[in-house]
Amino acid sequence: MSDPAFFASDAPVQVWHAMRRENPVLWVERHAQPGFWAVTGYRDAQSVLRRPDDFGSEGGLRLDTPAAAVRVASGRMLIATDPPRHTHLRRSIGAGFRTQIIRELEIKTRGMAEALIGNALLAGGCDFVSDIAGPLSTSVVCELMGIPPADQPLMGQLADRAFGASRRTVDSSADERDRMAAHADILLYYWQAMERKRYANDQGLITRLVQSPVGGSRLTDEEVVLNCDGLLAGGNETARLAAATGLQALIEDPRQWARLCRTPTSIPGAVEEILRWTSPASHVLRVARQDTELGGNQVAAGDLVAVWLPAANRDPEVFVDPDTFDTTRIRNRHIAFGSGDHSCIGSAIARMELRVLFEELSRRVARFEITGPLERLRSNTFWGVKSMSITVTETSAPTARMGIS
Repeated sequence: MSDPAFFASDAPVQVWHAMRRENPVLWVERHAQPGFWAVTGYRDAQSVLRRPDDFGSEGGLRLDTPAAAVRVASGRMLIATDPPRHTHLRRSIGAGFRTQIIRELEIKTRGMAEALIGNALLAGGCDFVSDIAGPLSTSVVCELMGIPPADQPLMGQLADRAFGASRRTVDSSADERDRMAAHADILLYYWQAMERKRYANDQGLITRLVQSPVGGSRLTDEEVVLNCDGLLAGGNETARLAAATGLQALIEDPRQWARLCRTPTSIPGAVEEILRWTSPASHVLRVARQDTELGGNQVAAGDLVAVWLPAANRDPEVFVDPDTFDTTRIRNRHIAFGSGDHSCIGSAIARMELRVLFEELSRRVARFEITGPLERLRSNTFWGVKSMSITVTETSAPTARMGIS
């Protein structure tokens, strides 16, 4: 389950179902790396994510994260910090996600989505990931942080290389060197941007983090850089993969696409089903802080615990007919953004971005067609469609643009 190649197909869904039936909290023994508890049931997943005293975040980011990276991030990066420091970090970073900021960002997001879709319609088609979903996700994150438009294409390219979206099909030492070089360039960019923003007069998140103390103290320079890095990685990949894999599901069931076009007010509910169905963050890692019990199993202090979010989001004990993509689903209690204290801090922005994108698509596009084989991401961190070539047919009379909700 930790092999990135395993996730480049649809195989994980069936494996997760089998594991959940037999043992939703299963010990996975490995030879070259430490073993881990694989959590595939919804209720057990919630138990792990909502028990920070038993399952801590400072001992690892994802499975097989290099020890040096864990040491750097632990206690400094939001996703690798436990209370009480986590509370302070989240309050500081959360100041950049206020409702008014999101409303202002929505205006820019709609304009960007409209332009990207317009380009695809003029060309008659595109690669939806690299030409629409990817650029939109990068621009939204960059706008949030206050990165100027001229630098946003560079950040998108670096993010692709650093976080896996443009990796080759087979890993190699050259791939790893390229990934590390791109990641170093991202960190350097943030460090230089942070220095420029110390006395800037803008409302970007970098400026807010550098200038605004919370609880009487500012974040350290390392905390600013590391958390901007984390926001780029999570925000760029999550929304892109959800949009692409969600569109794939809609193309494969054109009746649901026609329904969204007829009733745009149903799009927010459809976004929740897209998030459940796609669950782009494949797993989150915790480390047992003490001997404890989980799903009838005795978990020892120091054990790794991997919660597989897509598996939990297809648990038939919680979701009726979970392997059916249904945009009319009600009581959709998915945990695509995690749960508890570490639930995704940018979830409101991701929801806004997906809603706006599908509103604009439903307004402008009558029909899609996939024109080539789909390529799935080769990663155990993010799960979804990496490349999807499509043709697009414009509606004869586009509906009026949706207002801001």
